[in-house]
Amino acid sequence: MAEKKAEVLIVTALDEIAWLFNLRGSDIEYNPVFFAYAAVTLSDVHLFIDESKLSPAVKGHFKEEGLNVTIHPYDQINKFISDQVSLFLIFYSFQ
Repeated sequence: MAEKKAEVLIVTALDEIAWLFNLRGSDIEYNPVFFAYAAVTLSDVHLFIDESKLSPAVKGHFKEEGLNVTIHPYDQINKFISDQVSLFLIFYSFQ
């Protein structure tokens, strides 16, 4: 990401999110995916999902793997993106 001067990667493809977190779900019949969005920055990983779908085992999986994943409500992705764009504009307007 740094090489491409990218600040954040927004992941919307459900199969890619499942692969990224090594998780499986059942939100869509006959598909092992779940409704979610993900955002990866140079220092943080964010998962936007209905937190009630995450069992203690899943949260334990994150800790066991040393993943510092911030969980957000599914419907907060738009605010997150807006905030990221605002930070980007503020940061680069001072350079």
